[in-house]
Amino acid sequence: MCIPVRPKLLNPDEPYYKDAIEKYFRRPLTEEFRNIKYSDYYRLYEIKSPNYRTTRNAGIDLDGQIIVRRTKPVLTRTRFLKLPDSELYFYHRLLETRSWRSEDELSNNFDAYREHYLSLFPNESEQYRQNIRSYLTQTQLQHTSQFGVLVNSLLQTLEREITINNLDIIKFQLNNLQILPTPSLDNMTITLPTEQYKIMNILTNLMGSRTSRQHRFFFLTGSTRTGKSFIIHQFKLFLEHSKRKRVLLTPTGVAAQNILHNFDFLSLNIPQTTTTQQPPCTILNSTTSSQKRSLMYESLFQKTPTPPNQSQK
Repeated sequence: MCIPVRPKLLNPDEPYYKDAIEKYFRRPLTEEFRNIKYSDYYRLYEIKSPNYRTTRNAGIDLDGQIIVRRTKPVLTRTRFLKLPDSELYFYHRLLETRSWRSEDELSNNFDAYREHYLSLFPNESEQYRQNIRSYLTQTQLQHTSQFGVLVNSLLQTLEREITINNLDIIKFQLNNLQILPTPSLDNMTITLPTEQYKIMNILTNLMGSRTSRQHRFFFLTGSTRTGKSFIIHQFKLFLEHSKRKRVLLTPTGVAAQNILHNFDFLSLNIPQTTTTQQPPCTILNSTTSSQKRSLMYESLFQKTPTPPNQSQK
């Protein structure tokens, strides 16, 4: 929040009010406050103006404010964060587990708060990874079992009309078609390489409108086999989990298949221009509703006719 004009003119280097974390960093330098954590600071103390008079004075902070001991601890409330919140989660965990005096201490020359937190608690890091391995094994076994049930049910239906040799061939081919979906789990934040972790952190925390009519643009680049489709897939799962509206477009159906193995897509032929011929565009939809498809088509290409098999609204 920006401060009023007059105080801003007196101190132009500080145009904003200090937030709760900055005030915590500026707490008194006495022994009483040396090892106090962020939440305990506000649970046990309150900040008053320099004119405040009390017998419960605990000291003066670096901004000249009076720090007063509370008569009884209060219940503090913080934002609920989970592992998918990436850097916000680890920033909060650092505040809750150690005492700090500055942002530089919190970062400690690490590339990310995740690396700093896991370096302080290596046992917790290993426990995360064990949970991930267990989850992946359980998920793969579950999906393999479900796929096997579907294949056996299909083969039993066809067994009356197909010879044994042909049945074995079909079963072999169907088993080769099995594609295990990329698991989406909260602990993925722990296992992502540093570069991919930074990308997901930027997308999940900065994606959205800056104003009512302006959105940020992000360009994900990289050479072959560097995980671009994987990042897009993970970000799509994040959007689904957070229930945000989205439209995912790819230039070809092959690109769509690389991102999603199970999807409902609508191919749209973009009208030709006088200079170039545009390739077909595939829109990946999260619904099979023909009405929503029609509205999406009309909103993207208002001057083109309604696509085949779509009712005109």
